[in-house]
Formats: sequence, C-alpha cells, structure tokens
Amino acid sequence: MLYSNFWKLKLKNYKMKLLGSLLFIWIVCISIISCATVKTSEVVNLGFDANKGSSTDGDFIELNDGKIIRGTIDKYKLQLGLINKNKGTVTMDNIAYRSNDIIAFQKESDYFKKLKGTTYFMQRKKVGKINVYFRHFSAETRSVTTGNFTKMVTDPAYDLHWLQKGSYGEIQKYNLKLLESMLSDNTEAVNLINTYKQAKNKNKKDSDLDKAIDIYNKG
Repeated sequence: MLYSNFWKLKLKNYKMKLLGSLLFIWIVCISIISCATVKTSEVVNLGFDANKGSSTDGDFIELNDGKIIRGTIDKYKLQLGLINKNKGTVTMDNIAYRSNDIIAFQKESDYFKKLKGTTYFMQRKKVGKINVYFRHFSAETRSVTTGNFTKMVTDPAYDLHWLQKGSYGEIQKYNLKLLESMLSDNTEAVNLINTYKQAKNKNKKDSDLDKAIDIYNKG
C-alpha cells in the first residue's frame, strides 16, 4: 500500500511539472505572437534620402559614454539573442565592439542609432528637420489552429518607422497623427497629408507621405 501511494505521488508530481512546462511554453508563444502583432496603419513604405548619413564625414562609432571612435568599419552584425539580448558586434579596423556598448554608428552613408531604453538599432532613411528611422522585419511563417484544423500562414515582411523632430527631439514611433502634428506649419506638406487621409484605403499612396516629409525638410 505504501509502495503504491509512493508511485501515485511521483506520478502526480510529474504531471504537475509537465503542466507547468507546457504552460510556460504557451505563455512564451503567446508573448512572441503578441509582440509581432502590429497595426496596419503603422506600416508604411517610406523612401530613402540620397544623403541619409550624419553631417560628420566618414565611419564612426559612438559609445554609450559619448566617446566617438573614428576609423573604417569593416563589418557589423546586429543579432538579437533570446529575451531581446543584443549579441551583435561592430568591427572597426579589426577591433570588434559589442553592440551593447554602442549607442550609434555610421558606415559610409548608413547611420544606425539605438532607440532609448532598448537593445536594438534603427537605421536612418531621412535626415533633416524631421528625421526618419526604421526597422525591417522579415517574413515569418507560423501555425494557426482553428478547432481541429492547423495551417501554416506566412506574415509578409514589413518596416516600422520612428520620427524625430530635429536632431535632439524625442524619437517616437510613427503614426499619421504624429507626422501631421510635426509638419503642421507647412501648408504644402499638410495638403499632401490631407490627400493621403481622404483617399480610400486601396488608393492611399505612401509616396504622398514621402513627399510631405521631403517638402518639409527642404522648406
């Protein structure tokens, strides 16, 4: 009898541990899917400026303490590990610098800046009175279960953008209302935004947003 109760208790503990493990995996999966979910209105296609780099010529690395290191960037690898830990490096003149120690860097005309409070970098694609940064998200395939039926679906690649008013303004995630407020003092730019807003969804042209920012930056 005691022997039987012992194995019943062992089996119960095993089931509890298994249930806990499955629950943890489920929570992680839900978190990943939730993080990947974006609003359609946040996804736009904005173009690059011909000159999108820093006004400072040449390659450089800016460390977290503000120190600027100049030289030639050989390569960079911005790789995110588990739990959003950045394990990337930027290699300049054969010396590898951890991306955790870097706040910004520039290779030729490509400028990257770390968003405050995060471990990832955004690339700048427009520079001027309104700076535009972006992150690219690759297409991903995931399983979707409905009842007893499971199918694989592929989420398309997309870019998310951030806006900054001037060189020292706060970098904020793009939305149309924010962009509209940033260029509200330029009539021509505002007219393009209104054209975009009034168009039906299938006729909306992101090029109108592009032009509005370009006009504002040149004004």
